[in-house]
Amino acid sequence: MISHRIRNHGFTLVELMVAMVVGLLISGVAIAVFAMTKNTSRIGDALSRYQEGFRFGTQVMSRDIRMAGYFGCNSTLNHQPADLISGTVDDTHYTGAIKGYGGTESIATLTNRVSGTDALRIQFGNAESHRLSEAMTDKSSEVKLNKTSDFKAGDSVVIADCSAASSFKLTSVETAGSVTTLEHTTASNSSAELAKKFDTSAEVYALETTYFYVAQNGERHLLMRKILRGSTMTEEEIADGIMDLKLLYGIDTDSDTQPNKYVKSTDVTNWNTVSAVRLCMISRSENDNLSSKAQKYYDCSGTQVTASDRRLYAPVFLTISLRNRTN
Repeated sequence: MISHRIRNHGFTLVELMVAMVVGLLISGVAIAVFAMTKNTSRIGDALSRYQEGFRFGTQVMSRDIRMAGYFGCNSTLNHQPADLISGTVDDTHYTGAIKGYGGTESIATLTNRVSGTDALRIQFGNAESHRLSEAMTDKSSEVKLNKTSDFKAGDSVVIADCSAASSFKLTSVETAGSVTTLEHTTASNSSAELAKKFDTSAEVYALETTYFYVAQNGERHLLMRKILRGSTMTEEEIADGIMDLKLLYGIDTDSDTQPNKYVKSTDVTNWNTVSAVRLCMISRSENDNLSSKAQKYYDCSGTQVTASDRRLYAPVFLTISLRNRTN
């Protein structure tokens, strides 16, 4: 009987070592590609987030700055509201459409502002106005509105038509049916007499005082907006990652409503001549270690600086006209 011996063939040691080396090379390339893709994704996500932040921040600031000094058809410098509110002048008083503060100028109401950053205050009438339902009988008579409102005693408001305006504090508010009656006595005002005996062409606006500034909360740097509407103060975060805010003011020197030069807040001698605001914000990504080394970027003064970390930085520049002061 003839027997056949079957020989089993395997891999030699050299073949196994070659296969291992090839496998390691393939794994190394795959890991490198994965790490590169992950890092690219992190950078892309960080770019999207901090670009979205400063874009939203500039949109909000642009909208409010353009509203500075708005009181319906009475929004020019010729008939700015006469402030009748008594007591120490504060944010409840109308003192002007716009005012800026440099990094060394303090503001009592902004306790969490980052030192060295600029701030901006603007005032205007809330867009939800209320028209008078009947003419006043005299300058000091009650003001009647043609619909219910959310006004309450203690609110700062402005009454305006196309020829005059007054800011005053409400001493009482009564609603009967669809008519709201506003009182403005000397209990909260230096005078009960308004600028004129307003008729049904006039409207009443809640006075808004709005601040924009940079605050810090731990490691977070935030563009903030603080609003006093009527008598209620609210504060809200507008954009994350805003490290600095610098402002220049366009001055109209020849009364053509167009800015002739841009200056710092300390060089503005008459805020009624400001017709535009030029802002610069330094935006920073939330996450660190996004770049291979510390980034070089230009600050708001045009000076190149080197970051102290490996976050992404970018300056943002924008010029905004005051709609109610330009043609």
